[in-house]
Amino acid sequence: MKPPALGTLFDLLADRGSRTAVHLSRPFDLAPDGPTEYGIEQIADLVRRTAARLAASGVRAGDRVAVVKPNHWDTVLLACAASRLGAVPALLSPRLRGDALRDLLRRLDPALLVTSASTLTARPGTDLTAHAARTLVVGGVPYDGPAAGEILMPEDVDGHGVPPVVSRAIDDTVVIHHTSGTTGLPKLVEHSTRTIVHRLAHFECNRVPVLSSRRSDTVATADPFTHGRAVPWTISVLHLEPRAVVLLADHDPRTAEQTLLRTPPTTLEASPATFVTWRDLAARRSAALQDVRLYVSTFDAVHPPTVRGFLAASRHRQPRWLQGWGQTETGPLTFRMLTRKSLEHTGERHPTTRDLGRPVPGRTRLRVVDPQTLRPVGRGRPGLVLARTKARCVGYVGERDRWAAKADGRWWNTGDIGVLTRSGSLILTDREVDTVPGASCVELEDVIEDRLSEVVECTVLGVPGPELLPVLVTADGTLDPEAWSVAVRDLPAMAEPLVREWDEVPRTETGKVRRLELRRLVRPRAAWSAQSGWAVVPRSRSRVSSSSGDQPGSSSTGITRWSWSRMVRSAAVAARCRSGSAGTAVPPGDQPSASGSWYVTRAPASSSSRASGAAGVDRRSRLSRLYVTPTSRTREPANSLPTPVRSCPARRTTWEGMAELIRWASSTRGSGEPISRAQCVR
Repeated sequence: MKPPALGTLFDLLADRGSRTAVHLSRPFDLAPDGPTEYGIEQIADLVRRTAARLAASGVRAGDRVAVVKPNHWDTVLLACAASRLGAVPALLSPRLRGDALRDLLRRLDPALLVTSASTLTARPGTDLTAHAARTLVVGGVPYDGPAAGEILMPEDVDGHGVPPVVSRAIDDTVVIHHTSGTTGLPKLVEHSTRTIVHRLAHFECNRVPVLSSRRSDTVATADPFTHGRAVPWTISVLHLEPRAVVLLADHDPRTAEQTLLRTPPTTLEASPATFVTWRDLAARRSAALQDVRLYVSTFDAVHPPTVRGFLAASRHRQPRWLQGWGQTETGPLTFRMLTRKSLEHTGERHPTTRDLGRPVPGRTRLRVVDPQTLRPVGRGRPGLVLARTKARCVGYVGERDRWAAKADGRWWNTGDIGVLTRSGSLILTDREVDTVPGASCVELEDVIEDRLSEVVECTVLGVPGPELLPVLVTADGTLDPEAWSVAVRDLPAMAEPLVREWDEVPRTETGKVRRLELRRLVRPRAAWSAQSGWAVVPRSRSRVSSSSGDQPGSSSTGITRWSWSRMVRSAAVAARCRSGSAGTAVPPGDQPSASGSWYVTRAPASSSSRASGAAGVDRRSRLSRLYVTPTSRTREPANSLPTPVRSCPARRTTWEGMAELIRWASSTRGSGEPISRAQCVR
């Protein structure tokens, strides 16, 4: 029998007599003085006692319980305990910035915050306790700092009886995860029992040759346990009853190696960034990796040198690498198996890891459409990837309209650009917000890492200007210029690389690079709106001649000059256009929002438009307003827009891009330095 619900998972496994041994890299925060080895019955007892603590802390059915604590598998156990009570756990990464955590907690409005003293003190000036009715501090270290809400310690809520299990409807929200937030504030993703347990986990509960856990396996994972992968992984792997599971709470290479040497794994799952930080283990052929028959990576693009190195480190005759691609909102969408043979060629212009494989048979469907018209494109042509799966999340907390903007009937906008081959495989080229005409940033990253062994990680940014900007991570922050020149000789034009060390690059909880934040760090005086081509130029009252070919304002560039009063208008547009109709100007009056997806056009203040009384023209100024039209992924026909709008070049943009543009304008106000056309145009 497959586990029917999250709250009773470990009760079912214990009743079934599961003999899987659980090995930890360090004790649980829920039991800091406890062991590092457990049986399933002991885990089930810990979940029941945790549920009693939550109930004694005031948690009731329907409440939200926010979990923000150091990374460990007991985050999933807390989710099981909250689910037993009929409450909804919201699992938040402790690596989120203070302002992001504050905003997400405010949106959740939890009845209880479960955290640790180290988490509360890690962000001076941000009081996380202010956004929950009560706070339960775990981890064994008391918190005596400032707190706006009631603080509880485990001893304050111990000694209570185990409450009865509360069942909820199959389509009610059972758990909340958040997206990585690479393009802005993370979204709070709601999954139901139907989507995350019955659709995602139950599919992996089937025994599939090579892919599934065997009873003789030792299964290790170093995934972030707040991520959407953690819950279905826990359900499916423990249902298959391997000999042992190894839970790595700390991704430090030394700690990971010591843990894996004590219990050598036969299957190993981690995020691509974690595998990158462990590359030295593979290079040394560490004994911790010698028995691995299957590696699994999800979340993000994985580069060829990483896969090649780990496959070579295993002494198994035919080790395999399972590359999965999906999203928090949908779960896995495609799978591809990589072998030593498939990666035997190095330094090629079109690396094999860009091929993500085929959709999961009988589970997911993909189609590629034109990003502007949303009409399907032919096989072999790039476009926006849409996915169809019954495991799709049920919503975003507090942002229903944002969720609806990404849903087109049963299809889901992944926000990725790719190509469907004639054989049905998906080749990923870029995120939609990172798209650069004529090039694939992720493909270039693969090639550069494959050709330069000293490069630990490469991130290629599309920035205002004629060239791409590579940001390279090396062990010591240095790079041989001659080796770089040889490696990129046949690649598209790129600027001189910026070389950094690992910790200098902003990252998400899974190690993904925060590209927008990285852009701000490396190009602080330039601004652009993702996908749109709009550039903002802080200027003084003295006008720059628009006839000058190297200045913004030239009609041939599609770039417009902005004054600060106009920037205020753009903020109003970003705030209000959700309620606007096609071709209707949105007046000032609110703060910018990061929700939805729209296209923006610039309406010139012509005499004909003023005479006709067309909406959107500012009669008091020669500066025109912006028109914003909601697409909802179904583009409005051009002839349905007012004449002033139809005559202007369209610029599609995202809310994240607009918010980023406004934040930049606020931070650089008063600089008065124009940006040349060469800097503005991609």
